[in-house]
Amino acid sequence: MNAQTPIFRTRPLSFLLATRAGSNTANQMLVVVAGWQIYELTDSALALGIIGLVQFLPPLFLTLLAGQLADQFDRKTIMWWSFVAQAAVAGSMALLSTLAAPPLALIYVLLLVQGVARTFEGPSVQALLPALVAREQLGRASRRSHR
Repeated sequence: MNAQTPIFRTRPLSFLLATRAGSNTANQMLVVVAGWQIYELTDSALALGIIGLVQFLPPLFLTLLAGQLADQFDRKTIMWWSFVAQAAVAGSMALLSTLAAPPLALIYVLLLVQGVARTFEGPSVQALLPALVAREQLGRASRRSHR
């Protein structure tokens, strides 16, 4: 494989990028639904703004740790557990939405867990790329994985 070979010909990379795109899409949908639900429950812009804070804190405080763990442990395992945690959050949010008045604090905690899981997902995905593509294609693969 040379630098001009399409990177999507690499099956593991294609699967990884499709999984990452699905994860990003699901996360955006979850945040929109959570925001809508929180605003309907509270009618407060401040309560809605706390969602941004809850999502901002995990990357701020855990990115270096997540990168270090991705270097020391199996990246696929970290990524898998991250996806499991994100799916558990989505399922929990779905169950909470069936309640007449779901606890606001629990919604924030779930969004915090989602943020932590996504913080650990990113470095593990980036650390997996060199094992999936040729050295000449690494730059292109890295750009694709951030979309």
